[in-house]
Amino acid sequence: MKLSSKDRIINDSSEEKLALARSLRNSGNFQGAIEMYHKVLFLKENIDALVEMAEIYEKIMDVSTAVLFYKRSLQIMPRHDIK
Repeated sequence: MKLSSKDRIINDSSEEKLALARSLRNSGNFQGAIEMYHKVLFLKENIDALVEMAEIYEKIMDVSTAVLFYKRSLQIMPRHDIK
C-alpha cells in the first residue's frame, strides 16, 4: 500500500514524537512523556503509545486511567484467528 505525502508526514511526525515520548519516559519525566504520547495519539492511533501511556499511569499509581488506556489498546489490536 502506497502512502500519500500527507500520510508520510503524519507517520514521520508520529514516529519522532513517539521516540521523544520514550526518551522522556526513560529519563523519568512522566508528565512530559504523557503530553508527548497524547500528541502522538492526536496524529495517529498507535497501540505502542497507548500501552506505554498505560504503563506510565500504573507507575504513577493512576490505575483507573491505566486501565482505560489498556482497554483502548486491546480494542485496536489486530485480531488473528486462533485455530
